[in-house]
Amino acid sequence: MNNFRLDTVEEINSITRKELRRGVDMLDSIEYVLQRKATEHKKNGRLDLAIECLRKSNELMPHAEMSYSAKDYLRLIKFLEEDKQFEAADIEEARLKSQLPEVFDPSLARKIVFDQTVQRMQESGSDLLEISESAFTCADCSCLQGRVFSYSGADRRFPALRKV
Repeated sequence: MNNFRLDTVEEINSITRKELRRGVDMLDSIEYVLQRKATEHKKNGRLDLAIECLRKSNELMPHAEMSYSAKDYLRLIKFLEEDKQFEAADIEEARLKSQLPEVFDPSLARKIVFDQTVQRMQESGSDLLEISESAFTCADCSCLQGRVFSYSGADRRFPALRKV
């Protein structure tokens, strides 16, 4: 993956979603490589190229296998502001928040994941749901971790999952 040349605007903009790779190490993912290259360009005094790397990374991150945080997306706004492109920064922030509201609202992100899980369960004809364990769990959800639930409540061997 690191065979991309990312030293001109044309090289950066030539990257497409086809370059996204599934099941690879994070360090090899093109969107992550672009984030790191942005840091390198900034250190070398090429804020213009750093901004282009972050624009391209932001374009690719919603389609990547990994999840990215608001902080990752907001680096572009920070760099635009450092380059005194305040209007562009405001426009980009508004665009991000309207197109990716779940990135900026963790409760919305959890609801989206839950809804997708329920949809997959229904498509497969399953009623059982095992809640995985995570170190980043809120107090309300921590009591559900590592347990199996019946989504509908029909399977009496497992407690019914309270709807969110």
